[in-house]
Amino acid sequence: MKYIKFQNDSYKDKVSIAKNFIKKNLNIEIENLIIKNNWEEDAILCVNILNNTISVENQNYLNEKLNLSHLRDRRTPVEYACDLILGWVIEDGIVDILNSLKIKSELNSADRNRKFLKKPKSSSDLKIKNHQGKTILIELVKDYTSYWSRNGSIELRDNKYNNLKNENSILLGIDFKNNEFFIMKIDEIEATFIPFHYPFRKPAYSIEIKKDDFHDLNHAKQIFSKFFNNLY
Repeated sequence: MKYIKFQNDSYKDKVSIAKNFIKKNLNIEIENLIIKNNWEEDAILCVNILNNTISVENQNYLNEKLNLSHLRDRRTPVEYACDLILGWVIEDGIVDILNSLKIKSELNSADRNRKFLKKPKSSSDLKIKNHQGKTILIELVKDYTSYWSRNGSIELRDNKYNNLKNENSILLGIDFKNNEFFIMKIDEIEATFIPFHYPFRKPAYSIEIKKDDFHDLNHAKQIFSKFFNNLY
């Protein structure tokens, strides 16, 4: 069978980073995590995408499912699928980490069943229950290229910022290149509206990020435990 190679150096780097994150924090290979969590989307397809070995049939399927997605931006359907899978894997990993800390956590997003959706609804990625039984939503954002530290900002596309404010969500960001993360209450964050954000090709909100906002990712478990156990 002829396989299509779609990953440029940027995508190869992202996949490598995600694999290392899962192996380091959960002691499991990324392929086995996908199988263990019983995703609705075909596990072999997802693994093939991460391994840069998709068939023409795979490509046609992804074109049909994702070509018209508003969230695809400038990415090809296959690239968008790869980003979705990487996001799902990291979200699954964070859920496992939080639950290992006795912080009751589960997936919350529209694609929580791990199926490619043509028109996904915008919703926070995760949810936890605090000690009072209150549900708290978490939006997980990821930086594989040190963009946040170089630019001193993070951009959220469309109305994501306003939606998170309405949900009183927590914003959790991981900067993989610098091995850092930040965690903030969205109602304490101000953002600047950008009518047209060039990378997204659509409106966005920009949030200022300072060096002091970041923590060492190696200390994530201790900080997660303190932050969420003292929340509300």
